[in-house]
Amino acid sequence: MTHRPIRLSLLVLPLLTAACGYDMTTGQYPMTSGLMQAEVVSLVATGKTATDHLVSMSTGKDCSTIRAKDEGQYCVSKNPPIQRPDVYCYRSLGQVSCFREPDPYGDGAQAVGMEAYNRRPTATR
Repeated sequence: MTHRPIRLSLLVLPLLTAACGYDMTTGQYPMTSGLMQAEVVSLVATGKTATDHLVSMSTGKDCSTIRAKDEGQYCVSKNPPIQRPDVYCYRSLGQVSCFREPDPYGDGAQAVGMEAYNRRPTATR
């Protein structure tokens, strides 16, 4: 059994309690709070805030505040499926040539086949 979550919580707990300070004279939270410092350091070093890292660890996905602001999606799968275009193949001089669009030259060439990169190979028995 690993003690990583316990060690992480012991490291983060002082930062969370340091962020609870509220300045009654100005009516603002102090900018030098521990949590704010951890968020800024993490953002500069990794491109993600410390909170993003905690949410990513708990969900198993890649979560980012910056991505949420730019793309509108906070968490995404760590291994998104690769989308590759279909390929259309035609006979040419002594060989087969493949293109991304059907009949690119518009000469009515007879297709040899269409290969979809996204297909999984079938198991042979």
